[in-house]
Amino acid sequence: MPETHQTHMVFVDIDPEDEAAFDDWYNNTHLPDILACPGWLDARREKCLEGGPAHVAIYTITGPEAYETPEFAA
Repeated sequence: MPETHQTHMVFVDIDPEDEAAFDDWYNNTHLPDILACPGWLDARREKCLEGGPAHVAIYTITGPEAYETPEFAA
């Protein structure tokens, strides 16, 4: 049977004056930390063209167990 994965999505608005700092934190701190957690396989970000929130982060996880590790809790 093929391996199945789940999607975890986070929607957020960032004040324009904070966007550069957010991008730096997301790319250099958050992504390495979250992808080092067991069960967190992939991540990408997109921008919403209409409506809001303006940013969406889309993660591929192995399943609910990805939320139950000490690494994720940290």
